[in-house]
Amino acid sequence: MYLGNVSVVGLGKLGLCITAILAERGFNVIGVDVDQAKVDMISRGKSPIVEPVLDSFIKKNLNRLRVTTSCYDAVKSTQTTFIVVPTPSEPHGSFSLKFILEVIKEIGKAISEKENYHLVVVNSTVNPG
Repeated sequence: MYLGNVSVVGLGKLGLCITAILAERGFNVIGVDVDQAKVDMISRGKSPIVEPVLDSFIKKNLNRLRVTTSCYDAVKSTQTTFIVVPTPSEPHGSFSLKFILEVIKEIGKAISEKENYHLVVVNSTVNPG
């Protein structure tokens, strides 16, 4: 399957690792996070997360890896988007969809203005349905 240019929304422990590995594998990747300090740190080639070899993957692939706080811009510039945002547990045991619903709205706006197919992959924990 052709993934094209890829965006990853959510640069936490899992999302940043996915972003770095995709760049290492030769994909052009745009990472998205709401935390400007995290975006700035990654754009300087530093990982805000302690994970073996992550710093080196980021530094080595800065030519294929871009980071931003704009989900809309990232989706408009890519053909595939991975959603990797938190879905914290609620007191009664279900998952909060607050963050994922916000991201899906932004992705939907961007996709509605595109003419070509766009693949969206939800990596965040959600209940079926």
